[in-house]
Amino acid sequence: MAAANVANAANATHHLAGASGPVEPGWLHTAGQIAGTLLMIELLIALLIFAAMMLGLAYGAWWLRHNVVPVIAQYSEQAQQYIAIAERGGDRVVQGVASFHGARAGIAAGFRAFFTPGRRSRSAPQGNTPPPTPQA
Repeated sequence: MAAANVANAANATHHLAGASGPVEPGWLHTAGQIAGTLLMIELLIALLIFAAMMLGLAYGAWWLRHNVVPVIAQYSEQAQQYIAIAERGGDRVVQGVASFHGARAGIAAGFRAFFTPGRRSRSAPQGNTPPPTPQA
């Protein structure tokens, strides 16, 4: 009621000052008050939804801490042992593949050198190389 009295007083002052603009109708003021109230209700609902989501996340973090982390801690040493075994197996595979590739490349280079002695190998640098210095 007090807000309506202030608005009416402002309109009366505006009208008395001799301004040529229109005076705000009462229904427009009421519509503005309704819109502001609805906006506040909407923002309150959004705030409550956000707070509920945060409470849900906090409960989920608490539940994980009390139900999942102890199980992980219980089996962490065993998991680390299995990870070490897998790494050693992977290293063995990589070493085998590398040695096979190296042997294959060596055999190919040997055949190339034996059957085409005048040609350069593919691994030799291509470009301007200085001629060899004569040995005296």
